[in-house]
Amino acid sequence: MRTFMIVISMCWPLLFWAQTSNEAKILMENGTYVHFYHDQEGPKAKKGDIMSLHIQTYVNEDSLFFSSYDAKAPIDYNIGDPSFKGDFMSGLHCISEGDSVAFWVSVDSLIKYGVTTVGKKGGYLKYVIKAYALDDAVNFQLKRNKAIDNRFDEEMRILSNYFQANPQDVKRTKSGLHYVIKSKGDGPKGQVRRKVKVHYKGWVLNGKEFDSSYKRNEPIGFVLGLKMVIPGWEEALTLLNVGDKATIYIPSKLGYGVKGNGDAIPPNAILVFDMEFVEMN
Repeated sequence: MRTFMIVISMCWPLLFWAQTSNEAKILMENGTYVHFYHDQEGPKAKKGDIMSLHIQTYVNEDSLFFSSYDAKAPIDYNIGDPSFKGDFMSGLHCISEGDSVAFWVSVDSLIKYGVTTVGKKGGYLKYVIKAYALDDAVNFQLKRNKAIDNRFDEEMRILSNYFQANPQDVKRTKSGLHYVIKSKGDGPKGQVRRKVKVHYKGWVLNGKEFDSSYKRNEPIGFVLGLKMVIPGWEEALTLLNVGDKATIYIPSKLGYGVKGNGDAIPPNAILVFDMEFVEMN
């Protein structure tokens, strides 16, 4: 049960209730209508903070327009000033780390203030938010870096155990990339700013295949060193010679990191690629 007190705070509830569907809405002092599924004690978001959140956006109550859950990992959102009273940013200013909430923004208000939006006049957008982390930008990044370092150490243990169970002539670089040369080519070593072509098959360690150029019967081409591919690929191709066939093991910090990549690649995934360095121009 929430206890209500009148205090000087832009995100404290006024003694006013509204009803939409089956969710009771509280009108906050900053003009936001909020329903708390879970209200965690803690400081509210403020300008300059970063919030890690999952978000679902509905047009009115039941028409889902967007869901960050489709991408598996939460979004890191920079908190700024509201553009107008009761807008989306106003809603975020009412949230603490650990909160699960819904808040509503009038389509008429968005149109009035020149904001491009979906929905029709007289309707509203409903945002359902789960806040996983909240802090100022510096502390947020420090905590994120610590989590990445801890995950990296764990992944190195996972790979060490994997190669103990599956002995191979594996080499490891300082970055944590592991690679096994399957057959040697006689071409030059990969060089940055050169166009390369690579055939590959990729899968998650101890998981399923997610992509293969062999199935498309065409190698992928790109310029090495321009960050057109994940860092693990960039590094691997500077270690291989044209004509080499290798299997590379990429820790998540050199792949898709804490975010992953949709359904195919979950967060913090170790990736494995069979790679054939076809040519370099």
